[in-house]
Amino acid sequence: MAWPQIVHTMALVSCMGLRAVAAPPPDAPPQHVPIVLARDLQLIDRELHLDPSQRAIVEALLEEVDAAGSTVEASRAFMENLGAVLRESQRAKLASVQRAIDRERMESSVQVAGENVDLGAIAFAYMRGESSDKLDAAIAAYRKELDPMLDERAALAAKPDEQQRRNAVGIAIRDLNRVAADRIAAAISSGFAADFQREVLAKGYPTAYAPLMSLEAIRRFAKESSSGVLASIEAEGATRVGVARARAVEAIRARDDARFAGDSAREAAAAAIASAERLYDEIDAWAYAAAIKAATPEQLASCEAGRAIADRAKAAADNGSRAWDNQAETIKRFDANGDGELDGDESSKLLETFARSVGRTSRRKL
Repeated sequence: MAWPQIVHTMALVSCMGLRAVAAPPPDAPPQHVPIVLARDLQLIDRELHLDPSQRAIVEALLEEVDAAGSTVEASRAFMENLGAVLRESQRAKLASVQRAIDRERMESSVQVAGENVDLGAIAFAYMRGESSDKLDAAIAAYRKELDPMLDERAALAAKPDEQQRRNAVGIAIRDLNRVAADRIAAAISSGFAADFQREVLAKGYPTAYAPLMSLEAIRRFAKESSSGVLASIEAEGATRVGVARARAVEAIRARDDARFAGDSAREAAAAAIASAERLYDEIDAWAYAAAIKAATPEQLASCEAGRAIADRAKAAADNGSRAWDNQAETIKRFDANGDGELDGDESSKLLETFARSVGRTSRRKL
């Protein structure tokens, strides 16, 4: 018998022999098992450090799951049978295997902002790997509500005619994450709770939480120049960004809610997104203008970050006062010899100015 056939037979024997041993009693509460896919072999190997013979058997078991349609039942049988080919030290890591698969499922096939956040993983990271009964209970309650939603999401993922239902499940997961984040934050050490909440939002809404170029430049200026003249701008900027992020998150949620809700809802959501994007632009413009007013030209010229602020402030002013899509205005602006065309040095000057203004003041897109 060829080696692949031997492995296949061993896997089938393992399945038949272990199912009766590992199955929970009939009155036991159902335990969630994530749907297992063939591609999870690498993930399982990374968690358990399989030897070559174990890897071959696990691969065959995964093929059986795939042949069965990657159902919950087949996945449950796989997790039950996986222990048969593991050493005792490896079996102790089965819970970590399931968490890793859960995390991979949570972060894949994302359709709705805020649904791809593994709250448990973030919480444990902020707890530096330590745990508590209160935190364990909060995460267990979260998983109890979340796991059936993930199973439904996985079942709908391959059904293009079920996209509206898939979107609804994503929104339900997002809303659960929003509520559960508060519960878990209350179970985390008070010193980490705010950071945990911020990390949850940053991961779920990355476009809203991306740094602003203007405030990053001001921070670099303060560091390079050892000057405190822009410290108050940095502090006020952080407050303004907090307001902008909160509005952006709500606008993104409204956009997801409106995806299948009709034209008027989508138009209202698009208007909210545009308003939130403008708020980021306004913060950039305010920060550059405030920096130019607070620092002297000599201070700004004394370091690279200061020169960048001066350059970008001018670019922002140029971009705000000039319409680059107005061809007649643009030609008039750069047509030094008045012949109605742009050539030679005129074209070079246009390209240089365009790159400095539009290229360095790109708008936030949510």
